[in-house]
Amino acid sequence: MAVSVSNTFSSGHKRSATSLVATIAVGAVMLLLLTAGVLKSLDLVHFSSQVQGFTLLPEWAQKMSPLVPALEVGIAGAWFLGLDRARAWWAALALLTAFTMVLVAHMAFGKAPSCGCFGKLLAFQGMRNAVLFDVLRNGVCIGFLIVGRLLERISQLPQDQRSIAMSLEECP
Repeated sequence: MAVSVSNTFSSGHKRSATSLVATIAVGAVMLLLLTAGVLKSLDLVHFSSQVQGFTLLPEWAQKMSPLVPALEVGIAGAWFLGLDRARAWWAALALLTAFTMVLVAHMAFGKAPSCGCFGKLLAFQGMRNAVLFDVLRNGVCIGFLIVGRLLERISQLPQDQRSIAMSLEECP
């Protein structure tokens, strides 16, 4: 007995379970990106001041910090609206990868961003766990984007060309 999980859109196009899982994985990351962008936009002054704590960023990058929430909202919004989802996916991957590289660099050089509370030493010790969490969260998001994209690509292949031994539609 075959289990078929599919999603039918108004165009009558049916999606496989693999494609649906891919959409959910990427959609979760895009929702996180959208939420982050909206929350940053609600207090842009605070967000911009937090970016000043990223001492390894060049000054021009710090000055561009108000654009980050707009990018996050724009990328996620484009994906949710179905406007060139492939480019939105690439943009999200690039943005998350860049953020993660900056966080890792700050961790590696012992210069975790500081709010200035309790001096630099205490701020670094308090922020170290938060930065590690951010790096891990971003790693999971990047993983979701990649797995989602791979599953989407696999679901578009003819059944006999799929490299997965048993697709989700063929599971008993």
